[in-house]
Amino acid sequence: VDKARKEKLAKPSYFLDLTQSVINKYVTTKHKDLPCVACGKSPYDGVRHASHYKSRGSNSFLRFHLWNIWPCCYSCNVKKSGNIHEMRKGLIELIGIEKVEYLENAPRVRKYDKEYLERMRRIFAKKTRRLKNNS
Repeated sequence: VDKARKEKLAKPSYFLDLTQSVINKYVTTKHKDLPCVACGKSPYDGVRHASHYKSRGSNSFLRFHLWNIWPCCYSCNVKKSGNIHEMRKGLIELIGIEKVEYLENAPRVRKYDKEYLERMRRIFAKKTRRLKNNS
């Protein structure tokens, strides 16, 4: 009852953050052996973050897009604000210039409703469990 009541009173940002957390966990699990996409630092050396090439705040359309979210080291993601210039180079190597240009030219705004976010959380929580079970 308390969880249902809390969710009913929660702001939309609460559901965005919950969903982002689940998707970030999926990305870091899926790419656990991939070095930092920006600087190449080993995946086993320090804290890993799910970093967005195009920021969540100014590019809500790409907030959950998997081409836009990659593992980065703490230094690149936090101290260097994503180290975007180097991240672009790394992404071109990983996914190709066409996909990077898509990210750079994609629509900027999208509204997500609560039902969509709940479905995304279920899907990506299940995908993450499968990845963990298969490794």
